[in-house]
Amino acid sequence: MDLSDRTLSRADDAPIDLRGATITGDLDLTNADVEVPLLLGNAAITGSINANGARFHEPVELTGAAVGSSLRLPDVTFDGGLEATGLEAGFMDARGLTASGPVVFDAAEFSVNVYLARAAIDGALSLERATFSGALDLTAVETAAVLSLAEATVRGELTANAVSVNGDLQLDELAVTDEAVFHHSVVSGTVSGRNAQFDGSLQFADLHCAAGGVEFDGCTVDGRTDFLFLEAGAEGVSMTDATLDGEVWFTYADIVGDTTLAGTRTTGHTHLRDATFGGDLILRDVEFESQSYLHGSTIEGNVDATGAHFEHFQFSATVNGEVSFADALFDARAHFTNSEITGDATFERASFAGTPDFSDSRFKSGISFDETEFLVEPVFDGTRFAVSPDFESATFPLESSTGVLDQRETLIVARPDELSHRG
Repeated sequence: MDLSDRTLSRADDAPIDLRGATITGDLDLTNADVEVPLLLGNAAITGSINANGARFHEPVELTGAAVGSSLRLPDVTFDGGLEATGLEAGFMDARGLTASGPVVFDAAEFSVNVYLARAAIDGALSLERATFSGALDLTAVETAAVLSLAEATVRGELTANAVSVNGDLQLDELAVTDEAVFHHSVVSGTVSGRNAQFDGSLQFADLHCAAGGVEFDGCTVDGRTDFLFLEAGAEGVSMTDATLDGEVWFTYADIVGDTTLAGTRTTGHTHLRDATFGGDLILRDVEFESQSYLHGSTIEGNVDATGAHFEHFQFSATVNGEVSFADALFDARAHFTNSEITGDATFERASFAGTPDFSDSRFKSGISFDETEFLVEPVFDGTRFAVSPDFESATFPLESSTGVLDQRETLIVARPDELSHRG
């Protein structure tokens, strides 16, 4: 059906109604000027829809339509928005698309790559529950409202660098098989990816959401988690009960609200260093299975690392509130050198298997080591205390243990739940 380069209108302004129609071959709307609504709901087009450069002055409906080949919408203008819930198509090229209303591809299925790069939408872009069997390109997309990929599945790479969202970026329960890359993006609301699954890396370097925050509670990332240079507002950052199997980067982040990683497990190096945390930093029950760093960071609120489990740990931060490492486990060296803590600091019932080094630190209020277990001697060279610490109830190496203590630098601690025996 060739409608290219034509002006399509009706005297009564009634829509062009092709709902349920079957078109054997292509529907060609290249450079068409369509002045009335176009209804293609549940239509079957065995070939392609070609609408390069077309302008649709009224709404376009593709709900439940099946396009056997490709959907070509580059540089198309939708003055009344596009509704394509349940669409089935192969390849889609909608680069440079412009819309003055919502663009909806909810529950759509695409069997090949989809390109929406540089789309400018004066409304929401919704891709909820959609399935992309190839790559999805959202580079430099601009929306005046929500951009949602909630519950969508992307079996290729998701590229969304430099997106600009005047609303929330919703990624809840999104599943991405390859990398998900959102570098240099601006979001006026909240970026949420609760219970999302990323089989590759999750990259949000230089994300600006100064009026909102970041929420990835319960998410799983099999590769690198990157929030370098993050700028987040009063809603702060929440990444609780997550599983992060690569390196984690929050270096140079500037976060106004609270930051919580409570209950999260990280297996790669975790970099929380050289960052500014304007609220509390909550690391309660976090498992850092590799090295973790906070040195050079400033925490304006409190640090709560109660029950956290550290491998090699470097603190060396400035905290203007209180600090709690109660019940924490340190399996290797713990560097608290050059730290400055304004409020009370507690290490009650903590266990240090590697040398804890508090050299040249300043504790400006009280500090507690009640029932703290030191399996090797702590170091306090040049440390200054506002209140002298009481070590009466702390546990230190015994004189009779000198044979073990001579090897304390390589001491291995095996906890009962990690022991195994064969033979």
